[in-house]
Amino acid sequence: MQPKIRPTQPQSAGLPELRKSGGSQKTILVVDKDEGIRDLAVDVLRKPDRRILEASDGSQALKLIDENRVDVLVADNDLSDYPGNTFFDGVKYASPGTRILAATRDPSYSQQDFKSSSADDWIRKPFEVEELNAKVGRLENLGRQKV
Repeated sequence: MQPKIRPTQPQSAGLPELRKSGGSQKTILVVDKDEGIRDLAVDVLRKPDRRILEASDGSQALKLIDENRVDVLVADNDLSDYPGNTFFDGVKYASPGTRILAATRDPSYSQQDFKSSSADDWIRKPFEVEELNAKVGRLENLGRQKV
């Protein structure tokens, strides 16, 4: 599967896409092997001031991060090609300014697990729409500190 870019507003014809620039539009990257979860997250997070990217695995996500300035990454912590912390560490290395929201189905995942990861915050799947919006919104507006 190719990574997808879902613009939240029409791209102007003939204008180049701004790459790794500090424009006012925030870029959110959603990474999950479950297409249903990805689609739900993309729909929930879509706003006029956001550009939404999506990928089904860590390799696709890292390629998108290399090609785009990603403000917030919402990613499954159990990707098929990268264990959670390895992927999150790679993201922080490739793009130190990207804030990470780790998403997990693992009922044993705890606050302690989160604190030992490179993620800035975490959410349990299936997530509540309001909680996902609130956490991503907070990460968009935060510096590099843990939530």
